[in-house]
Parts: sequence; C-alpha cells; structure tokens
Amino acid sequence: MPTKFNLYRQTILQRFFTAVRFMRSHPRKVEQGFEQDRRDYWAMRDELLRKYAGQWVAVHNGQVVAVGDDAVSIMERALSEDGYAYTNRVGEEDKIIVRERRVSFMTTPIL
Repeated sequence: MPTKFNLYRQTILQRFFTAVRFMRSHPRKVEQGFEQDRRDYWAMRDELLRKYAGQWVAVHNGQVVAVGDDAVSIMERALSEDGYAYTNRVGEEDKIIVRERRVSFMTTPIL
C-alpha cells in the first residue's frame, strides 16, 4: 500500500514532468511569461516585504500564487497553472544561489 509521502512525491513528479513537456513545447511563451513574472515580483516587492519577509513566494500572472517556508513546499502550487512561476525568498534575494545541472542516463540495449 502506498504511503502518503509516496503519493505526494508521485503527484509532484507528475506535475514536474507535465511542466517540462509544456516548457519544451512552448519555449518562447515560457521564457516571456517567466520574465514577466520576475518583473511583477520586483514591482510588488515592497508589499511582499511587509507581508511575507523571509518566506518563499511564487508569483505568476501578477499574483502571489504560493507562499511557504521552503521552496519545495510551494512547488506544486507554483507550477500548477502554466508550469512556471517566478519564485524567490522575500528579502533575501541576493543570498539565493540557484544551481542547475544536467542529468543523463546511459542506456544499454537489451539483446
């Protein structure tokens, strides 16, 4: 019987892969939308500082769509609409370092 955690993890992974498929099929829309979300975040930053200082927020289409104590906790809500949203930790933007890495898997054909 699946545990609650495994079901949650499966849901997050399904949403993540749905978001990846969307981003691959609409790269220009995602790029422009993400940039607009970033501008919206900075336009509303003073208000965000008053309400959410020290918390992670996700901004999408000019609105705060998720708030939480850690980035992972807001991922599902942040990605649910279009597969992207601008996320940052309010008041600590200069301390956040995002590292990306490409992962590849070697496959061996079964003979």
